[in-house]
Amino acid sequence: MAITSIRPLRTSLIHAIALGAVLGACTAPEAPADSPYESPDAGPAEVVDCAADEAPMLLLGGGSSLTGFVNLADGDDMTGVLGPQGLYMVTPSIRSRGVYPGSAGRVGNRNDPQIVVEVFSGGALVGGSAREHMGMTPTPDGFERLGIFVPFEGLLSEYVGSQVTLRATLTDACDREVVDELNVVIRQ
Repeated sequence: MAITSIRPLRTSLIHAIALGAVLGACTAPEAPADSPYESPDAGPAEVVDCAADEAPMLLLGGGSSLTGFVNLADGDDMTGVLGPQGLYMVTPSIRSRGVYPGSAGRVGNRNDPQIVVEVFSGGALVGGSAREHMGMTPTPDGFERLGIFVPFEGLLSEYVGSQVTLRATLTDACDREVVDELNVVIRQ
């Protein structure tokens, strides 16, 4: 096989070297030791206030950003839905007081509460939310997080008409942990 031109190979090699030089020059500078920043692009360090005027409390219920928080009692219905990534799920909401709420609408910051909702059927774990840090929205009597995605294992039809137990656990930046459980009947 005869090589007719080395120009494409030479051009690709030059581009690769130039890209490597540019990427190598793009390292972030270290923040000074006395800086209020965690990293150059993290913003100011958040001050976490662990003082609480009341005992920590968590209430598991229903609702969404359209309806607001809905109180549910043991035995009430909760609608199962097909989620955005093709998983069947419920979308409970929580309300809390006496915890550090983090920042409303934010997800993934370690100063926001870690919220986990698990689903049990017959004592077996059959679904659960991601273990994410989620900021809570202020309300007149505390804080709330609406519509938490809690996917099921398997098909929703396996659970429709049966009672499941939802268990929500919230751990705030001050290591306060609150838990609530609610028995609901899954409807479609």
